[in-house]
Amino acid sequence: MAEVSIKKLKEYLLANIDNSDLVEVDKVNRYCMLTSTMRKLRAKVNKDGVTITTVNASQEFTKAHPALDKMTAINTQLLNIEKSFRIVSPDTPSTPDNSLDDEELV
Repeated sequence: MAEVSIKKLKEYLLANIDNSDLVEVDKVNRYCMLTSTMRKLRAKVNKDGVTITTVNASQEFTKAHPALDKMTAINTQLLNIEKSFRIVSPDTPSTPDNSLDDEELV
């Protein structure tokens, strides 16, 4: 599946949040910026490989690509932003209450 453009992603998110809520709009902007950064890091890792060789004077060693740690951190941030979106789309089905009663816990 092809990647969704940042422009289309932003349009979709803005269409599904309350645009009068400036915090939600800011979250969309941050989400799109982080997605763009993630894609750039992924392109760099794809180009360089998941490991890199560092030469330091007479020493040479292989280590994980430093971008992998950054990608993990960005992914965590993206997931947190996703969880915090207050989607207002009318066609979004309501989630059923799957909580358990005290009687069901025994």
